[in-house]
Amino acid sequence: PLCIIMKKIQLLIISLFSFGAIAQNISKINSDLNISDSLNHEIEIRIYQSGGITNYNSLFRMFKDNSEKWTAKFYEHYSKVDKQSKIRILEKSVKSEHDMDFAYQNLLRSHILELSNLDDIKWKLESRGPVIPFENKVNG
Repeated sequence: PLCIIMKKIQLLIISLFSFGAIAQNISKINSDLNISDSLNHEIEIRIYQSGGITNYNSLFRMFKDNSEKWTAKFYEHYSKVDKQSKIRILEKSVKSEHDMDFAYQNLLRSHILELSNLDDIKWKLESRGPVIPFENKVNG
């Protein structure tokens, strides 16, 4: 039911936003943030974002606990850079201007459940090479 759907959403979102190094680092990021790799709540959404070639990653996490209370957090994660910096984590509680059930329903309304499987759209993300211009000469 809903738990299975939410787990599929989480896996899909992780797949879409976790290319390159972030795909290998999600467990490390979760460990640094003291959260498990698996979802802990029946209704939970995690959206990971990578900073590309930087040491920055972020996570938006929203869940409803057993007491029906919503929690939303935004984590900023700066990985350790060899001999230059330490791991730095910033955690912010997110407060919605609207009811959290409303925010969750808007996520569902955005067709997040209908996102394509990464394997089905992977071809769209591949490099296509350069575009070669040509001249169209009209006989005249």
